[in-house]
Amino acid sequence: MTLVGTYRSNTDVGVRTVIFASDDGGRQWYCKYEFGDFGEYAFQQGVGKGWGTNFGNAINSSIMVDDYKSLSFSLAKRIVNSPSSVDKEPKTLFKWSSDCDIVNITKESTAVVTTKNKHNLTTGNIIAIRSNNGYKKDSWYWLLNNDVSEKSSGNGLLFKVDVIDDYSFKLYEYVSSPDNNITCRHIHHINRVKDGWIIGTGEVYPNGWLLYMQMKEADTFAEKHAYDQFKVIRLNSSEQSVQRTLGLTLYDDKDSTIVYASDHDVLERGKVEMPVGRSETFERSSTGIFKGVLKNLDDISSFKVIYEAKEPAFFFKKLGSALVFSGQRGEFAVSFDNGDSWYQEQLDSPLIYYYGHNLNYYAISDYIIVFK
Repeated sequence: MTLVGTYRSNTDVGVRTVIFASDDGGRQWYCKYEFGDFGEYAFQQGVGKGWGTNFGNAINSSIMVDDYKSLSFSLAKRIVNSPSSVDKEPKTLFKWSSDCDIVNITKESTAVVTTKNKHNLTTGNIIAIRSNNGYKKDSWYWLLNNDVSEKSSGNGLLFKVDVIDDYSFKLYEYVSSPDNNITCRHIHHINRVKDGWIIGTGEVYPNGWLLYMQMKEADTFAEKHAYDQFKVIRLNSSEQSVQRTLGLTLYDDKDSTIVYASDHDVLERGKVEMPVGRSETFERSSTGIFKGVLKNLDDISSFKVIYEAKEPAFFFKKLGSALVFSGQRGEFAVSFDNGDSWYQEQLDSPLIYYYGHNLNYYAISDYIIVFK
C-alpha cells in the first residue's frame, strides 16, 4: 500500500488537499481523506502574497437566461468550529453568520455580487447562498444551498469571495471538502509506522493537525486494498498542541512514545526557569527534534528536545534503524539509538526528491546512476 498527500500550497491556488492510497503501484488512486479550508488566514508566513485567493473556477453567469431578481437571495458566511482545548470533540462543526440580502448578481464571466448592507467579508471567506421568502424558481436556482446547519454544509455547494468593496465581491468556486472542520494549508509529511501512517499538516493551529490512518493488517500477508475503508483518527486537538511537524514516528511501547521534527521556530513552548530573584525570562525556539508521549500531545511544553536543530525541519523519517533529519538549508543529522546521540554534518542542500531524482543522482532499484 502506498500513500501520497497534497503538498501544493493552497494559499493562492485552488488545491484539494487529499490523502490518496494505491495498492497497484500507482495505476489507480483512491481518496481516503480530504481536508477542509478554514476561510480565514491570520497566519501568513512565507513568500506567498496571495493568501485567501485559493479559488477554484470563476462563477460564470454570462449565459444565465434570467436577470437576477433583487433580494431573492441572501448569503451567510461559514465559520469553522475547530477542535480546541475547551472542546476537543466539537459536535458543532460550523457556525453561520446572519443573513445578508443580495441586491444584484451580474451576468458576466466572473459574477459580481452586490449586497444590501455591508457584507463584512474578507477575501477568501466562504459563503453559502440561500433563497429568501417569496423566491420563485428561475435559472439562478443552481446557486442555492438552503440546508446548511451547524453540523453540515447542506448540499455541499459553497463559494469563496474576492472582495471588491464593502458591498460587492467576485464569486468563485470553493474546492475543498465542504463538511470537514479539520483544515490545513497542505500536507507536510506521511510517515509509515508498524500498523498505519502518521500524517502531519501545515501550518499552525487551526491548520496544524496530526492524523493516524490505521492498517493493522500486515501488508505482506493480508489482502488489503486501497478502496477498502480505513480508520483515520485525529491525534491532536488544542492550540498548544504539537503542530506543524515535518516528520513524526509513533512507537508501539507502553507510553506510545512520539519523536517528531519541527517545521516551525516560534511556537510557544513555555518559558525557561530563571535563577531565583529574576523576573525577566524567555522562551527557546521550537526548532529541533522532540520526544514525548501520545497522551501529552496537546501540550507541546511536555516534549523535550533530543536534537537541537538550528534550522526548521525539511525531512525527518525513520529509515531502517536510523532516524534521519535534514533542515531547510542542509543541516543533516542521523541517530542510530532512537535519538540518544546524533551524528551531524552540514550538506550543500536539503534532502529532497525532485521528480524522482536529486540533482545528478538517480536511484533505480539496486543501482545509483551518477552523472558527473
